[in-house]
Amino acid sequence: FVGKLSDSVSRKWLLGLTCLAWSTSTFAAGQIDNYGVFSAMRLSLGFFSVAAIPPALGLIRDIFPANFQSRAVGIYLSSDPIGCALSSLTLLVIE
Repeated sequence: FVGKLSDSVSRKWLLGLTCLAWSTSTFAAGQIDNYGVFSAMRLSLGFFSVAAIPPALGLIRDIFPANFQSRAVGIYLSSDPIGCALSSLTLLVIE
């Protein structure tokens, strides 16, 4: 759905809206004390983080030259596991 939408509307605006919705879901999930609403916010968090991928990949295709696109996509797609690994290291700092 979002892939088709990113081909028909501005990718910049769509990426901005999904990032705004993702940030709002993250904030709301941290502020809510009801488990049902928290679960709904976590579900929306997953949806909006995945919804950002098609417009981001489209922007990479538009911005970078063809000989650098595969490297740019690799850097973009590896940012999530690298971020998760680095955030796990914070457990060593917090005692």
